[in-house]
Amino acid sequence: LAPTRVAPPTWAPQPTPARGPALGTDPSTPASDLPAPPQTPPKTPPPDPPPPTPPPQTPPPFAPEWTPDPAAGSPVGAPRPTAPGPVVFPGRWRWFLATGGALLAVVLVLAFAAAGLISDAVSADATMAPSSRLNRCFWAGGLLVVALYLLPAARWRLRYARRRPALSISPHGLHAEVGGVSYDIGWPYVARADVICIGRHQALAVWPATPGTTWVASYGRRARRRPRGRYRAGWHNSLLGCDVLLDIGLLRGHPAREVATALGAVPRPA
Repeated sequence: LAPTRVAPPTWAPQPTPARGPALGTDPSTPASDLPAPPQTPPKTPPPDPPPPTPPPQTPPPFAPEWTPDPAAGSPVGAPRPTAPGPVVFPGRWRWFLATGGALLAVVLVLAFAAAGLISDAVSADATMAPSSRLNRCFWAGGLLVVALYLLPAARWRLRYARRRPALSISPHGLHAEVGGVSYDIGWPYVARADVICIGRHQALAVWPATPGTTWVASYGRRARRRPRGRYRAGWHNSLLGCDVLLDIGLLRGHPAREVATALGAVPRPA
């Protein structure tokens, strides 16, 4: 028998079955009412790193203060020492105001008492004995003498209180104000300035660089009208050859040692 060819079967696509609802859900629930799937939150960028901390700074090594050597000279770029400032010594004007006011009050009381005695002796009736009148006039004269004796002391004390004494020592010179008179003396014109003892008082004396010159006599009548406070200021000592500018007792605290120290610390020109 001859072989027979069998035709291959014809392939036809099968319909895809519909997918049922998810497990655990109601098939009658619409798709819009189903819960939304969970969403993962967006990732936040990491924060900026903090700025780097600067390393600790070590203090510079201690350098000793430079002191110039006069024999070696000043090196290039070395700091120059600054000149000291002026040193001011104020006056004790409150004490002069108190003592001068008290003396002036005593002078006025004595003057009024003398005037009362004189007027009583002059206006007395004829029944007063002449000896009594003479006695009143004698007491009035004595009171006037005491008042006139105390009046200059009260006057120069009040003048020192009104025009306060002061002393200034600077690298440029001396400046003194006492009794309404001002003295400005530069160091090039001064040979020596020091605190000296005159009797029981200490005073600032200045010797001129040129012998025979003086600063207190150049004011003429102004120097002669200065208050006579027992030669406290502005007079020439011919025995020592110096000018006494002012008594240290006129300054507050009686700074005799401080004034001498300030005079010694002033740099003098070579």
